[in-house]
Formats: sequence, structure tokens, C-alpha cells
Amino acid sequence: MDKVNLQEKFGLIDEFWSPRITGELNGQHVKLAKFSGEFVWHAY
Repeated sequence: MDKVNLQEKFGLIDEFWSPRITGELNGQHVKLAKFSGEFVWHAY
């Protein structure tokens, strides 16, 4: 398993609302994204 520096990878993202795959763990993709403004995770 290779280590990934998340802070370094996050610094490479320059677009908002555009998730990027930064790694893989147990067959699942690890994604990072930058957000702008309010982000409502759940809405009722």
C-alpha cells in the first residue's frame, strides 16, 4: 500500500465542486473536493 499525502493532494485541486480521486483503500476510491459557500449535507 502506498502512502498519500492528503494535504499535498488537496493543494493540487484548484476547482470547486469537482471531486478528485486521490487514493484507493480496500478497493474503494478516496476522493477530495473543495467547496465554496454553504454545504448542506442532509436536507429534511
